[in-house]
Amino acid sequence: MQCPCGLELTFAQCCQPLITATKLANSPEQLMRSRYSAYATNNAEYIYLTYASSSRLEQSIADIEQWAIQTKWLKLVVHSASEFQTSSDNNDSAQVMFSAFYQHLGKIWQMQENSNFIIEDSVWPVSYTHLRAHETEAD
Repeated sequence: MQCPCGLELTFAQCCQPLITATKLANSPEQLMRSRYSAYATNNAEYIYLTYASSSRLEQSIADIEQWAIQTKWLKLVVHSASEFQTSSDNNDSAQVMFSAFYQHLGKIWQMQENSNFIIEDSVWPVSYTHLRAHETEAD
């Protein structure tokens, strides 16, 4: 099976090792692609665990799972991705801008997002927060 993230690799060669925790992501883009693949394969626990701890307070595995079951993920387009940089408050972060196309409740949608990936507990990149998200019905 080709990886849902859109790279020319099989799921087993690409995102599955990250989702099953046999490998850590090498970059913020790889983490974001694995999160997309986790949505596409209905792995709510991985999605939940890759939210920043502060964002987890607003999420639940059950809610993520319900959303993933109701949604068919169609395509991922990565527009840009930065590497980690240390900010003035000593936090390491990186951004990934992408569009995800999906079908939800019979309509095709496009989500455009600029996401911030941060380092927590000296592990990177495992945490994730939204900077900006915008959803529109796709043409």
